[in-house]
Amino acid sequence: MRGSRTEPVDVSSDGSADSGSDENSDSSSDGSGYSSSYEGASMSSDGVVYISSDEGKHMSSDEGEYSSPDEGAYTSSDEDMSSSYDVGVHRRMKEKKPWKACMNICDCPKEYTVGYNPITNARCMYSKRFKMSMCAWKRLNHYVESVEPAIGHYVCELNKTFAKLGQRMYFSAVFTKKHLADFIATPVDGVKIQLSSGRCVRRVRLINGVDNRATITRNWGNFAEKAKLTKGDICVFSLRVRKGKPEFTVHKI
Repeated sequence: MRGSRTEPVDVSSDGSADSGSDENSDSSSDGSGYSSSYEGASMSSDGVVYISSDEGKHMSSDEGEYSSPDEGAYTSSDEDMSSSYDVGVHRRMKEKKPWKACMNICDCPKEYTVGYNPITNARCMYSKRFKMSMCAWKRLNHYVESVEPAIGHYVCELNKTFAKLGQRMYFSAVFTKKHLADFIATPVDGVKIQLSSGRCVRRVRLINGVDNRATITRNWGNFAEKAKLTKGDICVFSLRVRKGKPEFTVHKI
């Protein structure tokens, strides 16, 4: 009967029972006895049986089973699953998952203000000060750091004019002066522009427009339509030079 205290009994080879005086039975000072008569199995005075084996499993009288650290699970008779973080008990380390930015266009609130600072030598120049979501800002940084090195990146929030068929695309005067001035002393035809995915390849014309701002004219509206660029889209224009001509890769954030 569970809970009853019985004296350990050792059965010798001749079938006689010994009341605990044999050398195989040991009683400690606190009154608990252990029997070691069968392959490392022992029973304490409170009726708990301990079985030592290579599998690291212990079976007690309440039918609770503790699996070895390789399995890391504890199962009791009432099918209750639990984890213990007490000292001396196997701990399962919880690894903190890094914050991940949304990888697609999302409706996260635009709480992060960006804008070009002429004092810094940043890799990105912004068309103006505008707001973007933290997810979009993360995607922007990930893109700039992962793409093939470019001369410069121009980040622009498209307005209604830029996204309309038949209109032009203007770059800021600061970006023009730093990266494009040497190319647009005269109009440049056949400038390649494409999406970062490699689609929508077009040849456009680049000129020195109003207020000394580089301007994409011919075929820009067609490119914007095919690329499905709309008002409010945040786009990165990555500038490179190949065979003496500027090229643009457009990535929508």
